[in-house]
Amino acid sequence: MQTHALCAKKLKPSDPFAMYEYIECNFGNLGKNDADNTRLCAANATLDKDDMWKCATGYGPDSGPGMLLKSAQLADSMGVNAAPTVFINGKELQGVPTAPNLLKAICDAYTGAKPKGCSSALVAEEKKIEKCRR
Repeated sequence: MQTHALCAKKLKPSDPFAMYEYIECNFGNLGKNDADNTRLCAANATLDKDDMWKCATGYGPDSGPGMLLKSAQLADSMGVNAAPTVFINGKELQGVPTAPNLLKAICDAYTGAKPKGCSSALVAEEKKIEKCRR
C-alpha cells in the first residue's frame, strides 16, 4: 500500500489530497485483491488506474518501490524508528500526533499571521485536554 500512496502523490503533485483519498479508500477495501483495490481507489482519487499500477509495481528510483526505499533511507537518516513520527520545521513532535496537539504544534511553529484554523475549537480542545492531564 505504501508504494501506491507514494504513486498517488507522484501522479497528482498539485493535489494535496490525492494521496489521502487513495489511502482512505484503500483502508476501506482491505479485503479486496490488489488489482481491484488499485482500480477502485485510483478512481476514488481521480487517478488513472493503469498509471497507478505501473508506478506501484515498476522498477527504478521513480517507481513506487524506489520511492519507498528512498523514504525509508531518509527516515533512517533522521533517526525515525516508529510510525507515525511527525517533524515540524525539522524538529520531531513528541508524543502521539493527535489532531488537536498536531494542529497546536503547527500553529505554534507558524511565524506568519495565524490562519483562521489556529483559533479553532481544536486548539481550544487541546487546552482542555491538557488541563485534565495535570
